[in-house]
Amino acid sequence: MIVKLNHLQGKAAATSAQDVIGTMYTLLEEGHIEKSQFARLQIELDWIQYKQNFREVVIATHGYNQQGKQVPIMDVHVDTRQVVPGCLRAALLRALAHSNAPEPQNQDRLPLEQFQSMKSSIVWDFNRLYWTRLHDWEAATGKGYEQALPGGASDGHNPEAIADSVADFWTLLKDLESKNQLPPEIYLLEIGDASTRFDRACERLKAYRDAGADCLFIPGVVTEDLIARFVQALKFPINILAVAGTPPAARLQELGVARISVGSGMMRSAMGHTRRIAEAVKSTGEFGKMIEGSIPFAEANALFTR
Repeated sequence: MIVKLNHLQGKAAATSAQDVIGTMYTLLEEGHIEKSQFARLQIELDWIQYKQNFREVVIATHGYNQQGKQVPIMDVHVDTRQVVPGCLRAALLRALAHSNAPEPQNQDRLPLEQFQSMKSSIVWDFNRLYWTRLHDWEAATGKGYEQALPGGASDGHNPEAIADSVADFWTLLKDLESKNQLPPEIYLLEIGDASTRFDRACERLKAYRDAGADCLFIPGVVTEDLIARFVQALKFPINILAVAGTPPAARLQELGVARISVGSGMMRSAMGHTRRIAEAVKSTGEFGKMIEGSIPFAEANALFTR
């Protein structure tokens, strides 16, 4: 049996892993699990964002290869955030029995799509639809966004939950940095209710500030009024990503911006010029495009001298 820990909630990890392993050995001793089946088990300890969510405590699925044929490994996913004393035994037995049931007895669920990469899943279509039609969802259910969530509240609005998540993520970044594995830039995207989006963004940014950040990076902010709001609300050095429509550098300085990043803009501009040169050579056989806007050869060489 293989046990995988898929979250950074250290306080709960030790207890949940011990409970799951103990329960699995008990089921093995009682004969509910065959030794051959036990050897094929892969236990995944997850931590779902919302404690009251729509997923079962335990889900068991058979593994399949690229040809769609079943392989001996069985994945057992445990949402450790939902685990309470005494619930694992029944939940594990139910999940294992469900996964081993013949197809006619396994119709209490409706698959919405074939297994595929998460990036191409319909979950993103649903997510996009939900946020673009949020007010329609609220009108149809008679509940506001947070009231409709499992538990009636969002961890994204819970200062303690935000602080815990930021601290865990910051620890991960420091660990990657110590191993020289930290990417040059990391982008986070969180789309929420437009009426509270600014306040929620400030809460997260302040959490990063309190965790030890030297500067707060806010990509996607272009308008002067919004930039000024962040400067006033945070009272801390902020970094703006320059894109089309970004105010001039002098104006950003007046607004109180401490740092400006160009991101991939220059590199993508160079790629665009390279493509135009290649297209011109391919279509006309001429090389004039390659000379347009270029700096002299000697000047280019001088850039690399000490």
